[in-house]
Amino acid sequence: MSGIYNIAEMASLICQKLSISEGDVLVTIDELIQVSQSIESFYGILYAEPKTISIDFAIDSEEDEQESRLAYISYAMVTIGNHTIVYFWAIIGSLALVNQNQYRLVTEDIFAGNELVAIDGEVIEQSYIDRIFNDFEEELQRMGLKIIRITPANSQYQE
Repeated sequence: MSGIYNIAEMASLICQKLSISEGDVLVTIDELIQVSQSIESFYGILYAEPKTISIDFAIDSEEDEQESRLAYISYAMVTIGNHTIVYFWAIIGSLALVNQNQYRLVTEDIFAGNELVAIDGEVIEQSYIDRIFNDFEEELQRMGLKIIRITPANSQYQE
């Protein structure tokens, strides 16, 4: 029973952080169990501490990338009962060379973008999600950041 209690607590904290009234969220225990992994992942993103995040990747570029400030951007989706939430976020930092063309993002901050909320069967069109994601990317570029954009594998909105 403690496992479902933890999932319910995470769902509650997600709603609190995003100013969604818990009284408006209608969810069953079965629904929480069904989406427990999504809730855990979403919670992990929403409450992540910058210094606990490490991202390694390769860059095939002639530029001196070490001087760049970078934003690794993505979004996460979760359904909690009758609410579906899309949350845009960025991990901001600088690059450290690990070895030839291999870099690590040294995380300095996590930047929260907008969130979208659909209630009681409302549909958020994928084209709208894409437009908000593009706006988020442009906002970070105006801050002088280079962008690594990651679209989640499960990015298609499901009713």
